[in-house]
Amino acid sequence: MNTETKMGVYELANNVTAEQIKAVFFDQDALREPSYKLCQLNARGQRYYYVADSEGVELYPSVTTILKKVMPENKILTDWKVALGKDAAEAYTMERARFGSFVHGQLQSLMIERRYNLDMMRETLSKYAERESLPLSFVEEHLDEAKYDMLSFAKWMREYDVRPLAVEIALYHPLLKYAGMLDCVCSMRKYPVGDKHGDERVVAIVDFKTTTKDFRDEHAIQLGLYRDMWNLSFPDVPITEIGNVSPKAWWNTARKQVSYNFEWQTDNEVLKQIPYLLELYKLLPEETRKIAVCGGMVDLSDDVDKNVAVLTMEELVKKGNEKMSEDSAADDTPLF
Repeated sequence: MNTETKMGVYELANNVTAEQIKAVFFDQDALREPSYKLCQLNARGQRYYYVADSEGVELYPSVTTILKKVMPENKILTDWKVALGKDAAEAYTMERARFGSFVHGQLQSLMIERRYNLDMMRETLSKYAERESLPLSFVEEHLDEAKYDMLSFAKWMREYDVRPLAVEIALYHPLLKYAGMLDCVCSMRKYPVGDKHGDERVVAIVDFKTTTKDFRDEHAIQLGLYRDMWNLSFPDVPITEIGNVSPKAWWNTARKQVSYNFEWQTDNEVLKQIPYLLELYKLLPEETRKIAVCGGMVDLSDDVDKNVAVLTMEELVKKGNEKMSEDSAADDTPLF
């Protein structure tokens, strides 16, 4: 179909979209722009990133895709899924993912603007629920939690004097063949205001989590993979620390004081597993990279098999880029 569904998003086939990924915030005074333009391909439950150039298209699996395949599932999580039932567990997981996406979007605004009006959140959340076709109950069930989460993250930003360098930036590793989206790269204090260790500042990647549970090994590995991508793309501004932050369930304790969980993962021993996990991923069966596309006029006097084309994802992207080039030339808008 090759039509633009929203700004920068093109539908290549049913439930297959491509878009160029641009950072929500990028400090051009501190960083130089990467030499490549990275695009994201969402194809029927599979997510890849790609760079298209004169030599063709190469797909890169996302960091989360790799970790999902190579990391063992937490036993507590497995037991929970069994107890709840497959359908209910999947529905709950999807709901939490949607909630996390909403909070991430609001955090981006807070980090860039350094202000956020909690009294407008009902309206913002309602618009989000409508856009994502979520039930009306989603707003009432998650409004207070979203407010509490924003306060938790705001307190962390204030106590560590977080100053963003890049927010929601997509990068790839051309040598190790993976890609991903970084929540936040920033200049910040290594220790909170008033800590006895002093006022040292670091350049850090911080990944936001909306769960109040403990951070897991895969969270540290995710950050390690992000760090390697960043340092390859921005060798002049290397990452010195990586960490996770999440809200603490302080609202359930009837306490006024806002709280959060924060942990540096820089020295986590689990990071030593990264080279082996990447090699393991290469050995595992790859997801199907072919898409059946139906179209054209059905004529009962002719072979209906002609109405079906089976294309690789790379071929879909190439056809999409050709169409987008035509559209760009026609309306004089910039192409990814």
